Amino acid sequence: MTFKHLIYKLGAAPQRSSRLFFTGLIAFVVGLVGVYVSVNFMQTYAVILKWLSLAIMLISFVVAMTGYVGILANRFAQVINLSEPRGGRDK
Repeated sequence: MTFKHLIYKLGAAPQRSSRLFFTGLIAFVVGLVGVYVSVNFMQTYAVILKWLSLAIMLISFVVAMTGYVGILANRFAQVINLSEPRGGRDK
């Protein structure tokens, strides 16, 4: 698989990619709030909440970066399309 085909495949669904990115971003913020609450306000289950929040942050980071790569690939595919010569003009 060439680089061009990989870019086209990753950037094929920009709506899905942006939905993944924003979902991951919101879940990451939820994880941050969980860490903040476990450090500052909770005493009883602070360790459990902290590790759970860190796991949520890690998973949501991976989801957000997957969406971001798709968005970036879509933009890059548009640049590739604009830079390629058209079939009939440049012969």
